[in-house]
Amino acid sequence: MALACTGNQQGLLHVSFNQDNTCLALATRDGLRIYSIDTHQIVYRNAIGALG
Repeated sequence: MALACTGNQQGLLHVSFNQDNTCLALATRDGLRIYSIDTHQIVYRNAIGALG
């Protein structure tokens, strides 16, 4: 699901689930974050910035 961002505002660029729906992946202008659906905690973070 691609999401539009306007201006210099922080925002989501993409949201998706993994194959078994146990994790949620978020792409932002700052980088990537992966959250566990069960524990609601970040399991991976990489501040690589937005990729194009």
